Amino acid sequence: MANLSKAGLGLLLALTSALCGGGVALAQATAEDMVKMRKDFEETCATGDAEGCFGLANMTEVGAGGAQDEAQARVIYARACDAKEPRACFNLAVMHQEGRGGTADLAKARELLGRTCDLGEVKGCAVVAGMQRNGEGGPPDFVKSFENYNRLCDSGDSNGCMMVGIMVFTGQGTKADPQTGWKKMTDACKAGNQMACETTKELEALMRSKAR
Repeated sequence: MANLSKAGLGLLLALTSALCGGGVALAQATAEDMVKMRKDFEETCATGDAEGCFGLANMTEVGAGGAQDEAQARVIYARACDAKEPRACFNLAVMHQEGRGGTADLAKARELLGRTCDLGEVKGCAVVAGMQRNGEGGPPDFVKSFENYNRLCDSGDSNGCMMVGIMVFTGQGTKADPQTGWKKMTDACKAGNQMACETTKELEALMRSKAR
């Protein structure tokens, strides 16, 4: 199993995700299937394969194919994260946020989400940008928050574009440019982002009241 192909490992990871999330795949898989899958991931992870460690951590976290052990899942996720598996960094961050498998640690969660974002997993960018802007897990860092919201926006996420617009409009983490910020927000609204539409309406009402 140590020589499992990337395609084979990918299939195992997909099935693991389905198993841990429930659904049809879970109903069709036998207990023996899950035990074997977990053993395969153990062997693959032992070779240093980041995806194998991610799969093993995922199964260990939820108790698929063996005992549930959230503390051990943290250890294995950390191994995969150190090997630059972004999904492992994200899952480990969530465990630190929620205090599962150990104590809650927002500072550690923020650091791990930053690594997730740096590795190209945009859902990590979304969460860490909010923490950086709101001062969760450390002091506010508007510059870094703005950078990460831009990454999210560049991926096509309208929430990210809306937040870029708000920060440009108000001058958080960047030079204030109300006209450019307004355009970003209205573009996000046109893309179907209801929150962006509500934000622009509130700003319009505020500006009208100030103009009186």
